[in-house]
Amino acid sequence: MDLSNTRVASVDELGKGLGQLRGITSLTLVLSSTAITSVDELGKGLSHFAGLMSLSLELNSTAIVSVDWLGKGLGQMKALTSLTLDLFRTRVASVEELGNGLGQIKGLTSLRLDLKHTKIPSVDELSKGVSKITGLSSFSLDVNSTDIASIDELGESLGQVAGLTSLMLDLQWTSIISVDTLGKGLSQLKGLTSLSLDLSNTRVASVDELGKGLGQLRGITSLTLVLSSTAITSVDELGKGLSHFAGLMSLSLELNSTAIVSVDWLGKGLGQMKALTSLTLDLFRTRVASVEELGNGLGQIKGLTSLRLDLKHTKIPSVDELSKGVSKITGLSSFSLDVNSTDIASIDELGESLGQVAGLTSLMLDLQWTSIISVDTLGKGLSQLKGLTSLSLDLSNTR
Repeated sequence: MDLSNTRVASVDELGKGLGQLRGITSLTLVLSSTAITSVDELGKGLSHFAGLMSLSLELNSTAIVSVDWLGKGLGQMKALTSLTLDLFRTRVASVEELGNGLGQIKGLTSLRLDLKHTKIPSVDELSKGVSKITGLSSFSLDVNSTDIASIDELGESLGQVAGLTSLMLDLQWTSIISVDTLGKGLSQLKGLTSLSLDLSNTRVASVDELGKGLGQLRGITSLTLVLSSTAITSVDELGKGLSHFAGLMSLSLELNSTAIVSVDWLGKGLGQMKALTSLTLDLFRTRVASVEELGNGLGQIKGLTSLRLDLKHTKIPSVDELSKGVSKITGLSSFSLDVNSTDIASIDELGESLGQVAGLTSLMLDLQWTSIISVDTLGKGLSQLKGLTSLSLDLSNTR
């Protein structure tokens, strides 16, 4: 049932009516951008759904201030296996009762909570509730742009959900300063195969413990880690941790607008990821001055098919060693390299190296605002790429 963007101001009678439907197993209710201010009666009605297995409830952009009765209602849904709850841009200031309710649904396997732009100051009680959901395998939590200052309890609680295989945490624009406990908690999730963690625009200053924790997760196949605009200065321990990901197939690592100066250990770690097929690495506006070890590492990933590197506004003077590494990736089909606004003066080695990657079908090179004066060798290299179907080349503002 979709009532979004209507003038509906009350769902009290709807809640009472739904409470009479004891046989429902699947319910989707969209109340986004309506005039409702309360879901208390709805929560009471839902408490009678003993056989409900799947529930999706969208309340975003409403003026509701409490989900206490909703939490109590959820606690009665013992058969529930899948829950999506969207509270984006509501006035909800507490999720304690929601956490209590969730903790009673032992058979829940999939849980998605969108709490971004709410008034909540903490997810401690919510986290404790989640820790009791013994059957949970997939969990997504978005607390973007909230006043949360600590995720220690979240880290400890997640460590108790042994069956988790998929985890997404969006913590950007919060006031958290440490992910040490989160790192320790994650280290316990031996069955985790997919992880997405966004810490951008937080005060986090170190990911050492996070790196060590991740290093214990040998079964991960997909990892997205966003550390942009944080206070970190090193990714050495993270690189060492990633070196244990022998089965990792997809990696996206965003480090832009940080004060890191080296990716040497990251390069070494990448070299151990023999199963990697897709890599995105964003170093935009960092202080990185060398990508030699990164090139060495990349050259060892023979099965890599997609590679995207953003090096613009870094301190690198050359991409020669990086280019040599890329030339060894025999399975590469898609390559994107952005060195906009760097001190690079020559791309001769890049041109020669690209000519050796015979399987390339898609190529994007952004060389604008560099000091290069010749693309002759690049032209010769490109002539070897007989299978190339898509090419984007930006030489603007060069010599």
